[in-house]
Amino acid sequence: MELRPGVGPAGLCRVVVIDLEKQAVLHRRLYRGAMANPPSLSPAQLEVMWAEGGAVRIIGPAPQQRWRWSQSCATWEEGK
Repeated sequence: MELRPGVGPAGLCRVVVIDLEKQAVLHRRLYRGAMANPPSLSPAQLEVMWAEGGAVRIIGPAPQQRWRWSQSCATWEEGK
C-alpha cells in the first residue's frame, strides 16, 4: 500500500486499529511494503496508518470513512 510517492513499498509504515467504544488499541503493526492480511473493522473501529515522511491515512469500517493527510495542502482529503 503506498500512502504517497516514495513511501509505503520502500519506506517503513506503522498501523494501529483503535476501538472507539473501549478507547483501546487492538492491533499494532510495523511493516514495509504492502500489509499482509489487513484487519477487518467492526463499526466502532478505525485503522490509522502512518509512514516516514508524514503520510497518514485513517480508514473506518464503511467505504465513505476514509481520510488521507495531504502534506502539500496541509489538510485532510476524503475518500482516498
